[in-house]
Amino acid sequence: MIANIADTNISYKYNIVPYTCFCTILSILICISFIRCDLNWERNNVICVSNVNANVNSSNSKRSAAPALPGDSHKGVYPTPTLCNSTLHQNTTFHTCGNETGVQSDSTTGTDPKYILQELKLKCNKNVVISHINVNSIRNKFDNLRNIIAGNVDILLVSETKLDDSFPAKQFLIEGYSLPFRLDRSGRAGGLLLFVREDIPSKALKTHFSREGIFLEINLKNCKWLLFGGYNPHKDFIKDFLSEVSAQLDNFMQNYENFMLIGDFNSEITESSMIDFMNMHNLKNLISDPTCFKNPDRPTSIDVMLTNKFKSFKFSNAIETGLSDFHMMTNYCYEGTLSKN
Repeated sequence: MIANIADTNISYKYNIVPYTCFCTILSILICISFIRCDLNWERNNVICVSNVNANVNSSNSKRSAAPALPGDSHKGVYPTPTLCNSTLHQNTTFHTCGNETGVQSDSTTGTDPKYILQELKLKCNKNVVISHINVNSIRNKFDNLRNIIAGNVDILLVSETKLDDSFPAKQFLIEGYSLPFRLDRSGRAGGLLLFVREDIPSKALKTHFSREGIFLEINLKNCKWLLFGGYNPHKDFIKDFLSEVSAQLDNFMQNYENFMLIGDFNSEITESSMIDFMNMHNLKNLISDPTCFKNPDRPTSIDVMLTNKFKSFKFSNAIETGLSDFHMMTNYCYEGTLSKN
């Protein structure tokens, strides 16, 4: 009886060895899996931006149109926006400029937007980066926007801010930038914010423009530019919108040789009104890739950068940020450097 028990114990000791080895190997594999998952989580969460999608086409195919807001109605009298900030940030002597090269377009998706903008800024070296995004309400997105652009973008137009006077101007201050030029339509539709680095001389220009747009005079390395940032809320308004812009350009033509017009025009450059407008003022669009994916099957290029100095820009791109419902952020690298103060 004792011999049988001893034999059993011996047999048990021999059988547990493979089991113990198997458990040890399994534990090691589980630990490796957790480490890999943790590394992937850190890599994919470098910045806190909601809905930054790895594949813009697949992500946009799941998007649905936002519900219509009362202020977004395209019928009736067009509301006149109010310019909230017309401060002269810096005053300097302006000159004309030259030295033109070529521009290249590069549409980028599937990567951390802050990293892409950092790479773009490095690629531009000391040149100026100008950007635009239709954010479709900035109320709950400002911190994320600031995190993405700070130190990476020199001039930024944000359209469809959907703000009213209940939001104080200082709420939208970004370190390194002047108080943004601001144009509100209502808290539920339209609106513009135009950020300019504090070391770029800029001032708002007085106009009789009744649509949504801000006209600035900016100086980039002693090169005087007329910068227009605008938002046209509907394709049906494009003819009247461009007519008013054209009238302002005619008025400013005696004082400015260099124009850049950025924003969401809700109209592609292939449409007749856009063609006539661009031919009249010798303008070209710097971005040709799709910028709006409201219809994923038929994306459009309605976020434009028009200029009569096409060769003064090196390249452009369009990136997904996760901040907009349908729109990419468009970015342009101007070959000039900042003025020396």
